[in-house]
Amino acid sequence: MRYGAHYPLSLILTFSLSVLTTTAQAKPAPNGSTSVAPTISPAAADMVEPARTDAQALLQASNGKKLSRKEQKQQLKADMNTAPILAEILRLKWEIMPSNGTVDDTKKMDLDQVFHETLAHSIPVRQAEVQIRDAQAVAKETRDPIFNPLNPFDPGSFKQAAEGNVKAAQAHLETVHQQELLQSAKLYGGLTQAFLSKYLAFQAIEQGRSQLKEEQSKFIAGETNRFDVTQTQMALIDRYSKYMEADNAYHAASMLLGRQINVPLDKVLVPEHLALQEQNQSITLLKLLPERLDLEQVLKSLKNRPDVIELQSRKDALQKLVKASSGVDKQKHKAELHQLELEGQKLSDITRVTAEKAFLDYQLAVKSLDIAQQRNEMANHYIYQLQLSHTSGFSSAKDLLDGQIEMAKVKTALVGAQVAYNLSQIQLLFEMGQLKEDVISHPQPSLVLNAAFQRGS
Repeated sequence: MRYGAHYPLSLILTFSLSVLTTTAQAKPAPNGSTSVAPTISPAAADMVEPARTDAQALLQASNGKKLSRKEQKQQLKADMNTAPILAEILRLKWEIMPSNGTVDDTKKMDLDQVFHETLAHSIPVRQAEVQIRDAQAVAKETRDPIFNPLNPFDPGSFKQAAEGNVKAAQAHLETVHQQELLQSAKLYGGLTQAFLSKYLAFQAIEQGRSQLKEEQSKFIAGETNRFDVTQTQMALIDRYSKYMEADNAYHAASMLLGRQINVPLDKVLVPEHLALQEQNQSITLLKLLPERLDLEQVLKSLKNRPDVIELQSRKDALQKLVKASSGVDKQKHKAELHQLELEGQKLSDITRVTAEKAFLDYQLAVKSLDIAQQRNEMANHYIYQLQLSHTSGFSSAKDLLDGQIEMAKVKTALVGAQVAYNLSQIQLLFEMGQLKEDVISHPQPSLVLNAAFQRGS
């Protein structure tokens, strides 16, 4: 200590008061010496035993009435859960139907059923079917014997052009089929992910309620402080907020898919074939592609895309019309044919790029799924060890809350990887022109691809 140092007056007064207090509490010892009884200030007592101080403060809030141990516990529990939102959370039960009360019934569906309902109620499909009937009507007229005298130049070419238009209309219908199926698959994937997100959010609430009960019991026993209880309560409220968001997202996903397949808005759609075990919520993984599939095979199949066939059929029809017509009509058909050739070059470039991207996305989805599965296994082991550590008193309530938050992220990522894996296969089949209505119930990918390669070779 440096002599001559100047200290603040407040510090000197504080030190003097503490000395006076200690002296006033001194008691003569049997041998005539002076001993100081060990005393502790209220602030220090709060630091040493925060749990018991908090609990005793609550137990004394009974207007001087002596309470039994059971009454004390009941008073503490009532005080801890007085917030209306906590009471609402504690009463919450798992329900598939949205909490907004606008849905009266549920309807379970798998992807195979969704595909069937999509084509049965699609307006673009109905429009494409009308185009086929119109093209067939024109082709029928060209086969009428009366038609030949009216077209002296080349009646045979007119007939071939009309037949080509029928093929183009049929290919267009197949294109619309696959576009609608792809859209429904994406909506069903969104529904599945939203459903599992809601289920995971409810599981987090159940986990939080169990932890809150445990923290309250520890608080009553004086083993923890009020802050840990409050922290657990706030975490539970946050989980409830996430559950409400997941519930709303699930309802929105159900309405979008319902509109696609003409399901009334008073029904909520429920995806089937889901595993809802406590530790491993998962989606049934599709196997629509062969084990060995390379980019060369994918690119070779592009010749069999229905939109490519449609464009080629329209070009063939126009070539016949150019041959059969003359004058202004001939020039008009030539201009249309040139336009189609430009569209064909553009379509060829686009289909190649989208097919390559779909193939890379599929490869990425396979790797991402494997990583997500391994990460989920590690996280399950970690959270189990953390729960044991918390029960033994080696980990705090905050440690457990942080671990549960990370576990929820891992489970959500696994669900997302499973949905992406399934959709990547469907997207790749679409790019290859092989997305059929019965692809889920009768995949047979190797047979489909071999047939496509033989046609394209």
